[in-house]
Amino acid sequence: DVLEMDAASNNGVDNIRDIRDEVVYSPSFLKYRVYIVDEVHMLSNSAFNALLKTLEEPPSHAIFILATTELHKLPATIVSRCQRFEFIRIATDILTSRIKFIAEQEGINIEDDAARLIARYSQGGMRDSISLLELCASSGEKIDVNAVNETIGSAGRERMMGVISAIADKDYEFLFKEIDEVVTSSKDISVFWQDLISLYRDLLVVKPVRDSAKYLDLTDFELKSLTKLSEKFSRELLMYHCRMLEDALTSMQASGAIKRMIAELCFVKMCDDSLSTSNEALLLRISKLESMLASGNFASAKIEEAPKEEKTSAVKKAEKVEKTE
Repeated sequence: DVLEMDAASNNGVDNIRDIRDEVVYSPSFLKYRVYIVDEVHMLSNSAFNALLKTLEEPPSHAIFILATTELHKLPATIVSRCQRFEFIRIATDILTSRIKFIAEQEGINIEDDAARLIARYSQGGMRDSISLLELCASSGEKIDVNAVNETIGSAGRERMMGVISAIADKDYEFLFKEIDEVVTSSKDISVFWQDLISLYRDLLVVKPVRDSAKYLDLTDFELKSLTKLSEKFSRELLMYHCRMLEDALTSMQASGAIKRMIAELCFVKMCDDSLSTSNEALLLRISKLESMLASGNFASAKIEEAPKEEKTSAVKKAEKVEKTE
């Protein structure tokens, strides 16, 4: 009496017609006959039209549950005939508490920081957090922060902060070394890149917002370290770097892309904005000029004058030419 259909793989009008033909039958055991349509936004227009009539006048024993993560893709005629229930992301503190409870019940030894890191990577999903906990516990050893990062394939927040600090200091050797270590460790550069973008997002929040802790899922120590790191960047520089990172990630996702070369070229451009002609790079240069003018630290280029001896010899040579003529 409870039937589930994946609309991502069954999105044709024939699949909806099968449901429409079966919905007239009464439930066998339960009070209602329930149809769960997952990823309903993947249905075709013809399928939506076929479903519409049933939703307008459903049998009293039938209940339709339409699940989607992209509500804007559903036709207004469908949405207007449904009750809407929104499921929000679970807070990190609640997820952390639940992970620690499960670990205690299952006899899993896990550190508090590792449990919080698992909750953070789950992005508000309880099912994902439990699955990640199971993966980390498969080794049978104590779960710490390094174990979680190793399971996910992440480089870790401290390492990412070191990379960003190297970008600010234009430390090319450190940056190329980091890329080399990611490649030789068989980790995906795309995951490394996404972690870097995530940390830049936190920097963009810390820079202009006073009470940034409300919008960041960080510990007090991480927040202090991030605030100190943000002092090395202006907002224009952060915007320029974010654009470079996003463009590089898009290039990495292309078929046949050489991810290592894309990453290395991006780091070089991030360290030297004169190598880019993007709007963000031009805005950054203008901002630097404005700061120099405002501080009075703007020195015009000096015209080098020729040495006096060279001038004298040049004048003498000209005089000889005049006498000869």
